[in-house]
Amino acid sequence: MNYYFNTYYVNFAISTEYSLYAYFKPSCKEISSKLANEVVCYGERRLNQEQYWQTEYWKHFYEKNYNLIGCNEMLKKVQTIDSNDIILTGAGLSKAAGIPTQVELEEGLFLHDIEKLYLHCTQNPIYLIKKFRLFYLCLSYANPTKAHYAIKRIWNQTNCVVITENLDLLHEKTGTNVVRAQCASEFLANMKPNRIFLFGVGNPCCQHLLKSLFEKGCVAYATSISKPNLNVESFEWFKGDISNILN
Repeated sequence: MNYYFNTYYVNFAISTEYSLYAYFKPSCKEISSKLANEVVCYGERRLNQEQYWQTEYWKHFYEKNYNLIGCNEMLKKVQTIDSNDIILTGAGLSKAAGIPTQVELEEGLFLHDIEKLYLHCTQNPIYLIKKFRLFYLCLSYANPTKAHYAIKRIWNQTNCVVITENLDLLHEKTGTNVVRAQCASEFLANMKPNRIFLFGVGNPCCQHLLKSLFEKGCVAYATSISKPNLNVESFEWFKGDISNILN
C-alpha cells in the first residue's frame, strides 16, 4: 500500500458526525516513521504506477516568466483556436457562478495559518464543517456562466481539447466534453498541441502537465486578474477579467 502526505499544509478530514480529525506535520512524520515497509510519498498523490498528481503544486516558478499582452491581442489569439489547441480552465472561471476560488477556500479554512486552524479544529470544528458544506452546495447548485457557454461554442466550432481542474461540473452542464486534469497526461500522451489557453488558472494542480506540454513546444496564453504560477519558461498573459475575452 502507498501512503501520501501533504507536508505543506496540515492534513485533516471531517466526518458526518460533526467531528474533525487533524494531522499536523509532526503527526505525519510520526505516522510515516511506523511505515518502514510501505511506500511513503510527500507532496504528491499517485494515480497509477506511471502518473503523478500535484507533485509540484506548492512550488513557485519563474516570477518574471511572462509577457503582458492587451485585450485585443488576446481576443485575436482566442479567435484562432483550432483542433490542435488546448483550453485549460481553473477556479477563476467559475467565480462568477458564486463558487469560491482556491485562494478564497484556503483562506476561509485557515490553511495558511496553522495556529488558527488548530484552534478551530480543537475548539470550533463546526465552523470548518459549515465552510466545507457551503462549498459543496455551491458546486452542486451553481449554473454555468457566459464564459462556460463561450468555451462550449469554441469547442463546438473547433473540436479543441478542453481540460478543467474544476469540480463543479459547469462545463458538463453546457454540454461540453471535458477532460479532467487528473487524467490529462494519459489523454495527451500522443498529442502535440500547438497552444494552450488558460482561463482562470491561478496555481494549477497539473504543473507536471504544463511542463510536459512546454517541452513539446506548446505555447501558453493565460487570462486572469492575478499572475498565474506556471511551470513554463515563458507565457503570454492578459491581466484582466475573463469576461472581456469570453462572453
